[in-house]
Amino acid sequence: MITRMTKNLLVLIFLLHLVKTIEPPRYSRLHYQKSCGVVYFVHLPKSGGSAVTDYFYQHLGRSGIFDYDYFSTLNADHDIQRIGSADAFKTHKSDPSVYHNWVKQVDQIEGIVKNYDRKRPANGWSLIHQQSFTPGLKYSMSNITRWRRTIEKFGCKFVLLTVLRQPVKRMISHLHYFLVEHADVKDYVTGYGANFMLKSLLYGECDYSFDIPRCYGENMPTPTFSDLQYALDIVNQFDVIGTVEGFDQIRTQLDVFTGRKGGVEIFGLPHMRVAQEEQKNASYVLMEDEMQMLTKFGTGLDQIFYDKIAHKKDVSQVTQRSLYPNITCYVERYPDLFEAYCDFDEDKCKNADIYNHYVKEGKQNQLTLECRSVRDDDLICYAQRYEDLFKGFCDEDENSCDLDGLYNHYNENKETLNLVIGCKPEDRHTLCYADRYPDLKESFCTEEKCDVEELFRHWQLFGQKMN
Repeated sequence: MITRMTKNLLVLIFLLHLVKTIEPPRYSRLHYQKSCGVVYFVHLPKSGGSAVTDYFYQHLGRSGIFDYDYFSTLNADHDIQRIGSADAFKTHKSDPSVYHNWVKQVDQIEGIVKNYDRKRPANGWSLIHQQSFTPGLKYSMSNITRWRRTIEKFGCKFVLLTVLRQPVKRMISHLHYFLVEHADVKDYVTGYGANFMLKSLLYGECDYSFDIPRCYGENMPTPTFSDLQYALDIVNQFDVIGTVEGFDQIRTQLDVFTGRKGGVEIFGLPHMRVAQEEQKNASYVLMEDEMQMLTKFGTGLDQIFYDKIAHKKDVSQVTQRSLYPNITCYVERYPDLFEAYCDFDEDKCKNADIYNHYVKEGKQNQLTLECRSVRDDDLICYAQRYEDLFKGFCDEDENSCDLDGLYNHYNENKETLNLVIGCKPEDRHTLCYADRYPDLKESFCTEEKCDVEELFRHWQLFGQKMN
């Protein structure tokens, strides 16, 4: 007969055995793991990204990496697919099956993230590598933020990473990679390639004119000054932002997040790759006018972004108007252009597109690109001073004056015709000018009155230059 004490002892033994044999849920263990997480790498073109992914391939192995990238789907063995020529790139982007490939890959990422508490690499870390033919952060940041929250809920880390490159060097590498002929450089840097670092970061290689964006490297939005401001805000959500010029710092920051030290060095291979590439790019020498277009329209906004992130430069005083004064004046001068290219907001002006409009249409139609250095009132006074101008440019109505035409007329003829622009000051100021110089008073005044208009003309042509 089993006594109560014996029965209780048997129950205790059973419970102890149960504790040893039943494995607790995997989710509960993650909070105590030494290190686990996901690195989400936003790979910007020609910015050392291939070298970084090579590091992760060696560090994590193939099973730990998901390539959110169209070209990675071309190989059955999931190896990295690199496009070796511009022609091959054009061939792939003309394939309609490319358009929404990214949607299928997002679904796959959803599955990876949702099941990360149960299925993940043995070493605890995974890489999601976003690159070609995928939406930019303006479209996908909400997904990334949601994935971060899910991974962190499982007790793991989520590291958002990107690598930047000095914009001029990046652009030259891009030109060299796509074999852009010198005759096409200006069109390239003011078109497809304009501020491509910001374009890739925020928009990817997608056409957003469709309900579901088509990602195939065509009709991508042109970055604007407001996009620069958005990018400077959104990078605060990144955990690691490195530069090609500072790969060592990337390694250090990743070591902090992953808790790993040693192993494959991240800086040796990238430095070697970049050095080899820049040696190849050295043969691609731009003419002075090509370089001017590249720095102004091809990398202008990219450079501001890079200087702020890489060098902590104060860019708080930089504005659309300070970067592109003539472009801004040009488009604001013509309301139809201001609406078409800026949506009536100068921070949304598509500067390269506006410049192309001037070159192809505005110049032929004698539109004025530069900011006028003369006030509108002074231009009207200029027309009123000369009867033929007032009739020809204003139709004898000061409210109907062609101010751009008057401004251009003055600049083209002021030296040869000794033309005077501006409204004369109050008569008393002009008379003081005569009183100050007796020879002028003798020349322009009688005992009854002075010729105020001629005195003002003398001041404009001679006096202010001697002052």
